[in-house]
Amino acid sequence: MDDIRDRQAAQGRDDEALDERLDAVLDRGIGSPFFDELLDILTGALASPSGVFGHLDEFGDLVCTAVRGTFGPREAVPVLCARDACVGTWSSALDRLVASTLNEPQRVLNDGPLIARSVTVPIVFGAEAIGLLCVADRESPYRPVDQARALRVVKRVAPFLF
Repeated sequence: MDDIRDRQAAQGRDDEALDERLDAVLDRGIGSPFFDELLDILTGALASPSGVFGHLDEFGDLVCTAVRGTFGPREAVPVLCARDACVGTWSSALDRLVASTLNEPQRVLNDGPLIARSVTVPIVFGAEAIGLLCVADRESPYRPVDQARALRVVKRVAPFLF
């Protein structure tokens, strides 16, 4: 029982630290290196070497404004991904507005890199997708608490993107 309490206390401290870092970025506003900082916060919090933060353009294509690791170097942004090139968890997130955790190898883009595992969360405003956040390639499996943390970030960020 003490083990569970200790884990819950540690998760609570981690969530508080995550909120403090988010507050600092959100207080500076979207004019700062907003997307890079948010992706750094989440990839750090989830010990993930790869990640993408993107928004949908007026044509519904995914514009990746921050990328890491397997998805490309930081300097490669913006990366435009045609909407119909999104497959797997990315397609599901954007079409069905559902977050997902997948702990097996997958592709998220036609002809894209193979990622080992991922947490993918749609950024939703109202009842439509306006973007996507994905962290990937952690050595250990992602857990429900990881998806909950990604959702926490997305819910705080969505109003800034609309």
